[in-house]
Amino acid sequence: MSRRRKPNSGDPRKRKPDAVAQRAASAYRCGHCRSRSLGVTVDQYGINHLNIGHDPSCPVLLGTVDDAPDVLRAAAAAEGPLVVVLGDFEGGGEE
Repeated sequence: MSRRRKPNSGDPRKRKPDAVAQRAASAYRCGHCRSRSLGVTVDQYGINHLNIGHDPSCPVLLGTVDDAPDVLRAAAAAEGPLVVVLGDFEGGGEE
């Protein structure tokens, strides 16, 4: 019998990042500006988010190149069950 997991929408102290997400954050390194993850936050639905601090001139931050390869490398290094959701890449950067 499976048990449903309760959402972490209550006490913010209960919203601790998942160990696999923390390992992915530790493994993340931008292939362009070499920036690392600033950590993992957990939203009101219990979803873990990696926060990345790119350099201001980084082509990933400017939208010129996609960060998917860097994210997938970090996910592979995390060695655990991890769902990666990538946003739409529009490219082009600032004009």
